[in-house]
Amino acid sequence: MTIQALDIPAALRGLAVRLEGELLTPGHPEYDAARTVWNGRYPRRPAAIARCLSPADVAEAVLCAGEHDVSIAVRAGGYSALSHGLVEGGLVIDLSRMRAISVDPSTCTVRAEAGALAGEVSAAAQAHGLAVPVGTISQVGIGGLTLGGGLGWLLRRHGLTIDSLLAVELVTADGRQITASASEHAELFWALRGGGGNFGVVTAFTYRAHPVGPMVFGGPIVYPLAQAAGALRHLREFMAGAPDALTVFAVLATAPLGQPFPEQVRGRPVLLVNFCYAGPVVEGAAAVAALRAYGEPAVDLSGPRPYLIHNSMSDGNAHPGKHHDVTSGALHDLNDAAIHALVSRFAMVTSPLATAQVVPLGGAAGRVEPGATAFAHRRAGYLYWITQAWEPGDDAARHTTWMRGLKAALAPHSTGGAYVNALGDEGAMGVRAAYPEPTYERLRAVKWVYDPANLFRSNHNISLRDD
Repeated sequence: MTIQALDIPAALRGLAVRLEGELLTPGHPEYDAARTVWNGRYPRRPAAIARCLSPADVAEAVLCAGEHDVSIAVRAGGYSALSHGLVEGGLVIDLSRMRAISVDPSTCTVRAEAGALAGEVSAAAQAHGLAVPVGTISQVGIGGLTLGGGLGWLLRRHGLTIDSLLAVELVTADGRQITASASEHAELFWALRGGGGNFGVVTAFTYRAHPVGPMVFGGPIVYPLAQAAGALRHLREFMAGAPDALTVFAVLATAPLGQPFPEQVRGRPVLLVNFCYAGPVVEGAAAVAALRAYGEPAVDLSGPRPYLIHNSMSDGNAHPGKHHDVTSGALHDLNDAAIHALVSRFAMVTSPLATAQVVPLGGAAGRVEPGATAFAHRRAGYLYWITQAWEPGDDAARHTTWMRGLKAALAPHSTGGAYVNALGDEGAMGVRAAYPEPTYERLRAVKWVYDPANLFRSNHNISLRDD
């Protein structure tokens, strides 16, 4: 029988005794801080938060939740667009204190507990001249980032985060602590590389690391919106022959009000052609010379910089505590009609915190076979995602309507897929549409094996139902 929300603390009383960590409930002085996540739009109040210190703690929490039919959520970095790290009236399995990172330079491998942040993994690896392909915001946790795919500045040089993933340690719905890799639970390992948190609670990842830095050659080049369409067309032509070492994020955004942005673009929509050449700096300068030569940018901020600095340049765009929504898609190509839709729609942007990002794929990420991982968009020309953020109390519908309108304008040019880490409030059909049908059905088959009761459902859930 399902335990009602008011009864959940009693159901979890034994868990508090068995945890090495601690169980926070409403009224605990740290409870409110522990339930604060990046997106302030969903202020959920869990019945309890299990701050775990070990895989054994995670197993205790999973078993307790399953026994008492308590809804659970898993929190690592807390950067889910839909605040999947919280669940109203249920149990949060909080991994934020499981952040140990070890680097073995002799084998070029990094093991990181699932509560570690992307910036922490990068810093630990760079101490040995290495890097793991992680995301572009250093405060994001590696858990959700990795399980959804992982896009960052090494995308074309070394692939997605999952392309450097060697093994995953996790707790299954029945409390087992197992390791999934190419040689153990191989089908589960396939699903974990792009299928999200549907199959268990990951407690640690082992990655292959790559020699990178310490210096890279990176952007951004900033164009006024009037030059954005031309700059995007130039980028499209340039990327047709670009080296694998070069990854580009083209970002439509509103320029901040201060330096280093010149006065004529401050507070106005701009295009940032942001890039990273993950190779020798001298080679990078030559490789991007033609890219930098286009038009009359408002300012060119590209140049040599430490990889760790470049990998945290987007941190100021995260806007924690604001209200957020996001959507995404994959494009066959960045054709003129798609460029027109992006630029014309962004001219009507409703929030200065919104962005529309377009990322050319190819390189190492594009050479992986589409069926090799659950991230199946290997043959798309570009991925895009639209982020919307606004102040609490503002008109949410106005901002989300603009975002959906831009996605609709891009739909004729889309492959039909989406990046699951950049899905917002689009429901079960949005998750299903994010994957090709064969990929989704294969994910369902894995879900049936490892989580037949759908315990892990507070996420972009792979539905076990046929409707």
